[in-house]
Amino acid sequence: MDTSCLVGCTPIHLEEEHVSKLKFLVTQISNETAKSIGEKNLEQFQRLVELYSDEPQLLDPALNELVSALIKHIRWPLHDELPILDNSSIVALTYLRVLCLVRGYKFLMRLLPHEFELLAPILSCLQHLITKMSTCPKEAKFLNKILIQMLVIWLMLICKNPFNLELRYSRNDLTTKTTNSFFTSFAENIVCCLDEILKSETVDGALSVVPTLLAQILTRAPVNAKALEARYLNFQNVFDKFQSETDGGRQLINQLALANALLKWGRRRDIKPFTEQLFSSLSKDFLFSQCPNILVRHLISKLLQRISLVLLRPKLASWRYRCGYRSIEETLKRDKNLKMDSASSLQDTRGHANEKEDSQNDDDGSDIPYDLIEIILGQLLLKLRDRDNLVRWTSAKGIARICARIPLEMAAQVVSSIFKDIFEDKTDSNVASSWMGGCLVLAELCRRGCLLPEQVPKAISLVLSRSLIFDSNQFGSVLALNIRDASCYICWAFARAYEAKFLRQHLKPLAGTLLSVALFDREVNVRRAASASFQVFF
Repeated sequence: MDTSCLVGCTPIHLEEEHVSKLKFLVTQISNETAKSIGEKNLEQFQRLVELYSDEPQLLDPALNELVSALIKHIRWPLHDELPILDNSSIVALTYLRVLCLVRGYKFLMRLLPHEFELLAPILSCLQHLITKMSTCPKEAKFLNKILIQMLVIWLMLICKNPFNLELRYSRNDLTTKTTNSFFTSFAENIVCCLDEILKSETVDGALSVVPTLLAQILTRAPVNAKALEARYLNFQNVFDKFQSETDGGRQLINQLALANALLKWGRRRDIKPFTEQLFSSLSKDFLFSQCPNILVRHLISKLLQRISLVLLRPKLASWRYRCGYRSIEETLKRDKNLKMDSASSLQDTRGHANEKEDSQNDDDGSDIPYDLIEIILGQLLLKLRDRDNLVRWTSAKGIARICARIPLEMAAQVVSSIFKDIFEDKTDSNVASSWMGGCLVLAELCRRGCLLPEQVPKAISLVLSRSLIFDSNQFGSVLALNIRDASCYICWAFARAYEAKFLRQHLKPLAGTLLSVALFDREVNVRRAASASFQVFF
């Protein structure tokens, strides 16, 4: 039976017929292939690969061979040629992009060649595509963006090599058909190319790797402090214009993405001098703005938490609750010690460490601007009420990460504020969003040991007793589904984070509720989450 048109069945293992078909389609790549046949082959390749989108790791046994075969079809232009890719190279890069979308570019980067001699031709082709970006017709613009994405990903891999990007090389003038050569550094060319992309395209989706690569180049040792300072001044200028934007605008989105990438990839000692200035440039209108663009609100939440993490010391607080160890080997050693000497081992390996000496050690950071951290925490707490789940979850993770590095007294104020302003507030007009964000932040705090065992009973009695059985009649919103799902996440985090002795007295009522939700909730995602939490508990 011909099953080529059947796309509804999700495979549970890598089918040999699919692998053979994919290899055959790769062998059909040629400069002589007709356009209609090439489009049909691409459609078949994409349909077969996307069958594994739910379980992309199933493709791993065949990926190495597929990528190697595709790379053989890519012909890079020679030094004395115009940097134009032929048809087979374009098709091969398009196939690679399909694999990238399903398996992820981070995994696919491991399979690409990373030799230094590839840097110049890839960079030349990227520059040529960027010069065509503003003049190419609408039909070719999508293909142009695909090629730019793949070249940027490949460039990101090659730039991980420990060579000097300030090396200067000779290249031909790409804007004309002359052979006039001039010398320029790799770093200058890469930064120039990426800046051009940021000016012309919004970097969400396919081009989200552009700010990442640009940040890696700008923060690569030796760091140019003047170049970083110029970037931060540019951020301030762009953020000042935010009041005149209705939906954020392309430049605001791109600069927010770049600022987040710099704070992520830069070394703390290099970027800390500019961080407080960056936060001071964020006006109240900027922070409190309810921009209709979800991407802007998401990036602002992420920017606030990364500013805090740069200002705080890269050291987790000693007062956090710790249950067991991350390493299985260390956990087994602890269990062995428990059997040998139960009393002394329990004293040494107890989860809750809140001695005065440890708390005082966390408070000795006189150079940390805790007043600024408090302002940022207040902003993130407000963003827990955002109407979009992405912003709420980003804010929840940010609050938990910050609480894991601040003194105990300050973290306790954050937790009490969450209980009071979200779960005890009867006047909140956006109750569903608030409860959703509150459940997420409690779960994230549990995962990082920032919700101490004495606070668990209040979380169970005040939150879980109601949130696990939320329905749409109470809130008139589909967010009730997300609240129940987030409540199961709290239960899962409790079971993973705390020792059994702290949860034993609460186990019976929680078990009955979780079992009821796992069996009778109308949403399959909630039933799955409840059953997973129930399994971890018992």
